[in-house]
Amino acid sequence: IFVVRGENVVLLGEIDLEKESDTPLQQVSIEEILEEQRVQQQTRLEAEKLKVQTLKDRGLSIPRADTLDEY
Repeated sequence: IFVVRGENVVLLGEIDLEKESDTPLQQVSIEEILEEQRVQQQTRLEAEKLKVQTLKDRGLSIPRADTLDEY
């Protein structure tokens, strides 16, 4: 049993060294990571636009987060 206190703990657990060595990891450059993030953001944005357009076609709307009051 682990008792963990604090707000900065993200993950705690034991590592199974046998499973860890079988994991196929590869080293990638920062450019590859940034490109993949850009592709994911673009895909998410296109899906959101499609969702908003579909709702708009049905007479519904979702208020955008940046237009809501902070009250």
